[in-house]
Amino acid sequence: MIKDEGKAGDRDFLQWDTVAMLSLLGVHTIPAYYCWAESMGEKLTKQRFEYEYISGKLEELASYKHDALHWNLHRERGIEEYLEEINKNLENFISRSRYRAKKAQGRETKKAPIDVCNYLGGVYHFTVDEVEFKDDHIYLIECKHSKGGVLPSVDDVKDGLLKVMLYKSIDRLELDGRPVSFKIALKLTSLKNKGSLKEAILTLRSERKRDFYYKLLEESQKNQFEVLYYGYS
Repeated sequence: MIKDEGKAGDRDFLQWDTVAMLSLLGVHTIPAYYCWAESMGEKLTKQRFEYEYISGKLEELASYKHDALHWNLHRERGIEEYLEEINKNLENFISRSRYRAKKAQGRETKKAPIDVCNYLGGVYHFTVDEVEFKDDHIYLIECKHSKGGVLPSVDDVKDGLLKVMLYKSIDRLELDGRPVSFKIALKLTSLKNKGSLKEAILTLRSERKRDFYYKLLEESQKNQFEVLYYGYS
């Protein structure tokens, strides 16, 4: 899927593995297209989706009986030329996209590569920020850092939680072909460490941000992942 914002605008691609990650998280996706936009020099702005098309897909989804994996991978009509190209040669599209994901995985030299397999045999390439061996467990750790504040921004943490939930969906982890026990952690670091995480939360001026971090601690207990907090001075 291509998001084009004009001759001088940025062009983004929806990669196969992004759809795969959403599928693994149980998120149904609806690829859609713009039917209208305003010109701003050589860029496009105020793009508007074809709402009638999206509405129809939402109605279809409401009665769809299968899970997100089947919904996201079954063939659709109506995305015009791009989907026609995919439907003509879906395997090439998947192969090219996975090749780009594999190359991106290899560029993350300080991170640990992890391949996630679904029950249909699909393999998706991701990276883990840190891997730690502790108490007979392997910890898969997603990291977020703040230079100017005592805690990372809410948006950064939400981004980290996406990976945390993905790793939480893993039923079995193997290292060199052998199953290992594992745990998931979200690691928060700051140049302005304020002791414990709870002490750091109390220093936040924004009530919205304090509430977010308190809810984060609640969610970590409910979903059984750890939230770690470190400072570097």
